[in-house]
Amino acid sequence: MIQGGASLLDVYLEFARRAHITEPDRRDQLTARALLARSGIHPMNVLRVSMLLMAFGALAGIPLVLSGGWPVVILGVIGITIAFLFSATSFALKRFAWADLIIGLALGPGIVVGMMLAQHHAPTGRDLLFAGALGLLAMLPAEGAHLRDADQDKLLGRKTLVTLLGNGVGKAVYLFCALGGMALIALAALPPGAPHGALLAFFALPLFSIPISGALLAKPGEARLQLVLQELRAYAIFAALLLFGLLINALLVRGLGPFPPVV
Repeated sequence: MIQGGASLLDVYLEFARRAHITEPDRRDQLTARALLARSGIHPMNVLRVSMLLMAFGALAGIPLVLSGGWPVVILGVIGITIAFLFSATSFALKRFAWADLIIGLALGPGIVVGMMLAQHHAPTGRDLLFAGALGLLAMLPAEGAHLRDADQDKLLGRKTLVTLLGNGVGKAVYLFCALGGMALIALAALPPGAPHGALLAFFALPLFSIPISGALLAKPGEARLQLVLQELRAYAIFAALLLFGLLINALLVRGLGPFPPVV
């Protein structure tokens, strides 16, 4: 809920910042201002819903705080603050080229460590490998959006790795996030005694191949319009398969006891 609230806040603030600027349609096609204007939704309603989502998200975290104590409180406060500052104020973290790293840290290690601390478990190295994989793959939609909007971002003066270092670097970062995430899953799930059920997540590879090929081969602009939606779909299925695999490992495999050495 906090992530959804932060995303809506970003849409509203982008609209508010550019509402007084007259721009040609070709420059304003994909901006939050144009998207919100075409939706027919009143901008203030977007702001209200974003505040409500962030507030409800904070309330939903109270049981975790009661269970985990101060470590979870600190993580939660940091998370809400970063979610707010990502778009709000003139500082706006998203204006920095390295801002996508915040997405990876928040949606990977941040969430995993917070949940484990709430259950009174210190995260292990394997847990952090899973967390790193989730974080890297969560960065893919943002990296894909930068590749898609490269020409428009340059016109609007936005700082991303693609606008600062070029399309080639953007592709390299995108490929690193995709392959790095899968590599971390393999490192966490393949060794003896590891939760091998997590390997079910690799069934999502065909879904990732579609946006990866589009990011690497298609040119910026309309040819890459479908990237972000494809990445979100692939990530959702990947996360669901990973969770399902871990559940199988926890509920079934462990319940059967140790296997004979030959197996």
